[in-house]
Amino acid sequence: MSSQDANNSPVIINYVNNAAIRAFFREHGTTATNYKMTSGINKGAFSGYVNIKGNSEVIAVIIKNNPSIIITCFAPPMDYGSDMLSLMQKAGFHDEIIDTLIKENKKAGTA
Repeated sequence: MSSQDANNSPVIINYVNNAAIRAFFREHGTTATNYKMTSGINKGAFSGYVNIKGNSEVIAVIIKNNPSIIITCFAPPMDYGSDMLSLMQKAGFHDEIIDTLIKENKKAGTA
């Protein structure tokens, strides 16, 4: 998957447990914490920066929708460096994506 392949078109997969989701982020995560868990989006969500098949980093969001999960990816607006300011921008972009998903979920009444 390259950053050109990442988009907000979700994929639905049936019957995936939390252990499998955590294993995915441990294997592909690119940050020290690998993922964040968020309530307020359906039955909960896991999200984090991942690197799959290449050097392109995307934000993967896995939304629990018992018994299935919904997976979507978002390409960052730029390639972030490893300096403190870049890392803060990177975290801010992730938080902006999650905050937007929580707001949209509340509007839809599925929180």
